[in-house]
Amino acid sequence: MNQNEHIVVTFHIRGDNFDVEEVTRKLQITPHVVARKGFAPEHDQEAPPSKTHFWSIKANPKDFDTISMEILAMSLVNQVLPNADFVRELSIDNQVQIVCSIYSDKLKNWLTLSPELMSNLSSLGATFDVTIYADSI
Repeated sequence: MNQNEHIVVTFHIRGDNFDVEEVTRKLQITPHVVARKGFAPEHDQEAPPSKTHFWSIKANPKDFDTISMEILAMSLVNQVLPNADFVRELSIDNQVQIVCSIYSDKLKNWLTLSPELMSNLSSLGATFDVTIYADSI
């Protein structure tokens, strides 16, 4: 992957029916982005107020020798999987998802997903969203 091509993979919880502090406490993970409904995100006080509560972690590609959507997504899923019951309960009234954004002109094998990842997402009650940003495909 050249410097103009990259993948961003995040795990989001978004909705009106959860407490961001409780998520942080129960998952024992420091989020990259937190926003409370009606307030700007903690990392960007100049942003407009959030329409929902939002809690997010992001995979860091620098932590891996090989970068693929599968590896980055699994790294996030594995962080929250020990608390699958809690996350699945959140998914009833809130949106729980892995979001993958691919920035590239060339489609590669980035969309290959293992049965293990799909099974783990299912156990979390999470959806999987992919957005491809490309000049030409």
